[in-house]
Amino acid sequence: MTSAACGDMKKRTAAIIVMLFTACLLQAGSVRALSPAPAGFGRSVALFNAGRYREAMLGFMDAVVENPRDGRAMEYLKKTGARLLEEEEKTSGLKRQELLLGAEAARDKLEKYKKCRVERIAGWKLQVSRVMELASTPDNMKEAVVGYESLLLSAPVYSDGGRGYSAAAGSIKEVFYKTIKDNYPGLIDGKTTVDVRDLAAAAFINGASADTRGSGAHLRRTQAILDEADRISHLEASLDSLFRGAAEAVRLHSAGKYGEAAPLWKELLKFDDRNEEALLYLELAAGHAEALAAAPPPAAEETGPSAAPAAQDQPVAPKAVKAKKRLKVKKASAPQQAASAGPKPAVLASAGTGEEPSAVLAAPAGGTADELYEKGVREFSGGNYAGAVRYWEECLRLDSQYVKAKLGLERAKREQQE
Repeated sequence: MTSAACGDMKKRTAAIIVMLFTACLLQAGSVRALSPAPAGFGRSVALFNAGRYREAMLGFMDAVVENPRDGRAMEYLKKTGARLLEEEEKTSGLKRQELLLGAEAARDKLEKYKKCRVERIAGWKLQVSRVMELASTPDNMKEAVVGYESLLLSAPVYSDGGRGYSAAAGSIKEVFYKTIKDNYPGLIDGKTTVDVRDLAAAAFINGASADTRGSGAHLRRTQAILDEADRISHLEASLDSLFRGAAEAVRLHSAGKYGEAAPLWKELLKFDDRNEEALLYLELAAGHAEALAAAPPPAAEETGPSAAPAAQDQPVAPKAVKAKKRLKVKKASAPQQAASAGPKPAVLASAGTGEEPSAVLAAPAGGTADELYEKGVREFSGGNYAGAVRYWEECLRLDSQYVKAKLGLERAKREQQE
């Protein structure tokens, strides 16, 4: 054979190879190359044995599509899907156990909060009785006023305690009014109730002597009365604001607005650094914040603990607690918040046959084309071919040139027909 003939034969052979390669591409129906390249069967087996089931599953799917007659790849694909489901169920069980333990711990904290609350309110009511007793005797006016100021400083502020506090303060002032009216009517001058200046004046009434007519002594006594009235006034205003703030904080927490509730609780802790309700809700909010950081926020609003006190709907921000600062009461910083259990993970269920349960017939969840393709592989590996078809059709609606989804869809439809 001449050299020219050999050259022509080589050219014809090369042309035939090019034509065959082009035909293969056209038959695949793709203008887009598979990327990344499918993992080999042997590599997928190695990944399976190493416990890297997700990567192995995708590799086995590539092998199943490339060679429909490869029974080993199909068998491994089903095993891999089952292992993934087992792992997710195990993880879900651990998460449920963590949530149960977290719920038990939360119940314990709630019970402790309730117990402390009952004890503090009972102790405060004893103080109220003592102040009322002192206020009923004219000789104990100064001690009664000092006791009333101390009572305000130690008031237990809870979200649903505003009415009880107001009622107690009102009862004390009624006793003051009766005593002052009966013994020092000139102080109230026909009024039907007492104000803070009346109380402050009553505190100094027994200290006034016949020698206080001098201008210096009179001025000092007047200033002392004004200072006492100012302290009591600021305490009363601060407490009113704190009670409303606590009620509003519970309402915000129940609406899932933990960031808005936190400043209100922290303001309360400036007045009462051991307030159990504020500490409990801040800890719950910290747990919710961790859960929200780990997963997208739920569509429905989250609610606070069912056993926690109900809030009064009075959205008011608390004022600065000036009385505490004036009296230089030592303040402690709010403690660090403990973490709570995270959210429950979603468990991806698969059917064991090629049937079409109602859950599978629902529209596939959204996601990227890659995510939808992988979900289809998960359904295919579990024998749920109808579910795989729906995911891959959704994938192709996003990307009509997704080669793996096209090939997988063809294979799943063949499986349904067999």
